Amino acid sequence: MPELDRPHSHQIIAPLKIGNHKACVNDNNIPFK
Repeated sequence: MPELDRPHSHQIIAPLKIGNHKACVNDNNIPFK
């Protein structure tokens, strides 16, 4: 999975803190609940 190899973790975590993208995943590609 090239997605995990790219330095964009902050782009995955940030939306969750804002309240958007409920289906976003963390660095381990595990869907947040």
